[in-house]
Amino acid sequence: MIGFFGLTFEGVFIILGLTVVLFVVVNLASLLRFILRKKGKIVRTEGVKPSKKVKKPILSHFSKGVIKLKGIMPKPIKVVLKGLYSIRLIFFDLILIAFSIFLFNDLFVRAPGVNFHNPDMNSYWNDQNAAFVIQFDRVYDEEKIIPQIYPEIAGEWKHEHLMFPFLKRKLAFYPEESILPGNNITIYIGEIKGLYQTDPTWDKVIDLKSPGIPEIVSTYPENEGCDFGVNEKIEIKLSSQDGNFMDWDFDIEPAADFQVVRNNSDRVFIEFIKPLAQSTTYKLTTKKTPQSYSIETGDVLIQEETMEEEDLSFTTIKAPTISNIEPVGDGVLVDSAIKIKFDFDMVREDVESNISIEPSVEYTISWEDGATIILKPVLPLEKEKDYTVKLPSGLKNLKGGVSEIEVAHSFRTVGVVRVASTSPSANATGRDVNVNISITFNQQVDKASAQSKFSITPAVGGAFSWNGNTMVFNPTASLAYTTPYTVNIAKGVKTVHGIDSNSDYSFKFTTKSQIFELNTIIVTQPYRYSCNLTASRIALNYKGVNVSVDTLYSQIVKDTTPYDEATNTWGNPNSGYVGSITGNPKGYGVYWGPIRNLISSYRPAETHTGWNRTALLQEVQNNNPVIIWAHNAYAGSGADISWNLPGGGRVYAVKGMHSFVVRGYIGELENPTNIILVDPAGRGRWVISTSYFDSLWNVFGRAAVVVK
Repeated sequence: MIGFFGLTFEGVFIILGLTVVLFVVVNLASLLRFILRKKGKIVRTEGVKPSKKVKKPILSHFSKGVIKLKGIMPKPIKVVLKGLYSIRLIFFDLILIAFSIFLFNDLFVRAPGVNFHNPDMNSYWNDQNAAFVIQFDRVYDEEKIIPQIYPEIAGEWKHEHLMFPFLKRKLAFYPEESILPGNNITIYIGEIKGLYQTDPTWDKVIDLKSPGIPEIVSTYPENEGCDFGVNEKIEIKLSSQDGNFMDWDFDIEPAADFQVVRNNSDRVFIEFIKPLAQSTTYKLTTKKTPQSYSIETGDVLIQEETMEEEDLSFTTIKAPTISNIEPVGDGVLVDSAIKIKFDFDMVREDVESNISIEPSVEYTISWEDGATIILKPVLPLEKEKDYTVKLPSGLKNLKGGVSEIEVAHSFRTVGVVRVASTSPSANATGRDVNVNISITFNQQVDKASAQSKFSITPAVGGAFSWNGNTMVFNPTASLAYTTPYTVNIAKGVKTVHGIDSNSDYSFKFTTKSQIFELNTIIVTQPYRYSCNLTASRIALNYKGVNVSVDTLYSQIVKDTTPYDEATNTWGNPNSGYVGSITGNPKGYGVYWGPIRNLISSYRPAETHTGWNRTALLQEVQNNNPVIIWAHNAYAGSGADISWNLPGGGRVYAVKGMHSFVVRGYIGELENPTNIILVDPAGRGRWVISTSYFDSLWNVFGRAAVVVK
């Protein structure tokens, strides 16, 4: 029916009424005319020729056309038309009656349909303070219709009209209490029929949902978030709309006064009465309880079990601090701007009105961004002068943080040219002979001028290079070993922005001693009296022969004469290995002759006694490791323990007889400062003074075996 020319129910009802009125008016008019004619009030003029005084009516073009048509129309048709004309009122009445019956049937006899209902099917009835409304497209029989709601709650069903009080086609339920959230709602409308409907009634079932139980989907600040403003509010975003059907309980530690702001949306806000403390970690505990309530009073009727949400932890913004300030140090150019960068966007007016420079300087202010202020001096600063930029405590950033300390930053403008640092540093020792010499000035200088003021003693040739304010002298040849050098920068180095240097500068450094060293292996002797054989293994390994101590022991010539304590008689170490290698029952070792013979089966070898240290080191420099015999330098060593030979004669021996491998030296070949040894007894790489080496080596007459 709504589709009837696009009219509403009320519009169609008005058309029905106008149709009935038109029917009555037309028939009354026809009846009145009939009565007047009977009484002679109306006289027919058909066929009477009008007098000349009567003015002929002016016929329209249409009327003239009809007359002409009648003139040529066949007589049967004229008879039919005349008959229709005579019953024209009856014909018109029949049309009006039929149309009225059609409209009446459509309005009051046909079964009502549903235009809409609010809330819609399967939607949420979030605003339970508002009524549930269902609107039909026709008038329904309010005496027959049966509305119901499940779950059952207190409320009132009302029949309402849209225009005419006696035509009800809107049904509304006004709840007196809310339904607990998270429930399904069923609205059943039974026995739906029109006022004069003869067809069977029909039912309507509408499924709705009470508001969902909101879940927290996000928060501001995020959990474990930082830099939360002390004047900001916590925003909690929910998965569904909030309302009086939920009771929220919040607790915050450390304690802070707050109020909860709710507006029946998907947001809950916590606004703090006073600013929070800076640099403080807070924990917000959230509990929620589903409930039903009285629509009229808001009183809680039923509460379900309380649910806890995950705790929210956040840290408030720290007090504003300066993350960077320029310029710094000495040598600041006089036209430099002062740039101060805070860690957060600041309240600009607050900073601008409280910043100061001492001594006083006129400057302009600009902001690079919300956190960076730039002070540009109107006139150049004075040279070689100290300036201090001051910022008091109490400065505010845009998140409500307040600075807690006063800042005083000092810098010095460019002045006299000075040497800021050198490499090598003053009085450095042990520097490499291939070192480059660097002099860093405190400011930009004229390069040619600085180079002309450079000198080094002893004299060394070289070339200059630059890296910023650092002048680098690159010697063309290596410096001498163990030599002190003096570098001087004469006064008069010209500046680019400051003041020329007015005093000399010099510093000294000493090069390292020369080191020559073979890359021999470093191993520890496996048996107590195997030092001579272990030293042989080390020397052979350097020459490419990999043989074990056990193998060497099996190959060495041995003097098996047992030790006779009564006569102090034993074997001869100049002939072969004497005693047990493990020291059980008694051990000693072997001298250079048998060792030379053993090594000669693998590599060429030479024996020397009463040898010259320079000649020894020359062999080492020639890539030949040297085995020496000495005492081991441990406490108690060096005592004479010589014994008799069975055939007569005597063997020279000392307690702690030991073999080392000479690996290298430090200093000049002819006059080294140190000797580098390999000690199989556990010292490993052992560096000793030359004099100490000589004292140990002298014990056995400076005996040695060279492995080639």
